[in-house]
Amino acid sequence: MRARRGKIMTGKDGRQFAPMHKAKQQEIVESRLLAYIIPHAPAELWTGPIMVELTAYMEVPGSWANSWRMKCLDKIWPTKKPDLDNIVKNLKDCMTGIIYHDDAQVVGQLAWKMFGAPRWEIIVSQIPGFRHDAKKGGY
Repeated sequence: MRARRGKIMTGKDGRQFAPMHKAKQQEIVESRLLAYIIPHAPAELWTGPIMVELTAYMEVPGSWANSWRMKCLDKIWPTKKPDLDNIVKNLKDCMTGIIYHDDAQVVGQLAWKMFGAPRWEIIVSQIPGFRHDAKKGGY
């Protein structure tokens, strides 16, 4: 009898693979994000309300025909994983303690997921002119 080396799964396409633990995948993504975010960090953490804008460009699947690949850039939206809300959550968690104190400070966000050369375009801005230190119940 052969010894098992680990869990082997079969994908939808019939290929077998050894799944990476989700926590390990998240660590990889977070380390890449942190490497990008840290050089752009402000001298002091932001304290007021914050707006986050994100456009996540996803790679067109290699299995798609070239005619479909070209249409993707204009007319087809990526509706497969990763979920957009998970991408935004991961980004906001990474910026906590580097850009702002707490992701609860994010009062507005605009996020898109589309096909293109794989990259994330991120704009984080303070919302000027709003009080953020009002006492509870007071206006």
